[in-house]
This record gives sequence, structure tokens and C-alpha cells, in this order.
Amino acid sequence: MKKVWLIAGAVMLFGMGSGLRATDSTPAKSVVTVLAPGNYTAKAKALVCEGCGPIIEQTLNQQRGIKKATFDPKTKTVSFQIKKGAVVKVSDLQKTLKAKSDEMGMGADYTLTEIKKRAD
Repeated sequence: MKKVWLIAGAVMLFGMGSGLRATDSTPAKSVVTVLAPGNYTAKAKALVCEGCGPIIEQTLNQQRGIKKATFDPKTKTVSFQIKKGAVVKVSDLQKTLKAKSDEMGMGADYTLTEIKKRAD
């Protein structure tokens, strides 16, 4: 039994650490955990109908720290702005969006991917 726990622990440690630091030959992957003030874009994982975009937009606009969120149906991209002085946890946004997509059902998944800070 101890052997199983040791193997599971080693797998967890290896998996958790692999994207968080650089090795000599591989640059570290960027792990975004908090969003500072500024403008961002992101994609939603799975939109199943034309009602999904407005739900994502509305959900983000109701979050503390978000000044404005808009959804572009052509590019299926959400743009949002974090208020000055605010710090927003990505995990909080994901949790709220997950609850909304679960309400929607039908395979919708509003998890944000490709979160990028815009230069403007």
C-alpha cells in the first residue's frame, strides 16, 4: 500500500512542477493565477449555441473587479477589463463560469482558455 501512495505522490509532484519552472532546455510555461488591472482577451472552451456568448458576458460583468466584458460572436472571443486597484483570481472566474455552463448543460463549457493581456 505504501508503494502505491509513493508512486501516486511522485506522479503528482512531477505533474505539478513540470509547468511551473524552467529546465535548461525548456522555458517555463506561463501559469496565470491572478489578473492585474488591464485589458484581456480569452476564448471559451465549448460554446454550444448563440446564447452562450451573452451568458459569459453577463456573468463576467457581474464579477467584482471586472469593469466591462464583451463577447465577439465572430471570433468567439471574450474581452474584459479589470478595474484599477483590483486583482481578480482566475480560479474565481473559472468557478463562476463553470457553474453557469453547468446550468446551461448541453455540453457547454465556459472555461476561459488562452487568457492574454492586451497591450492597450
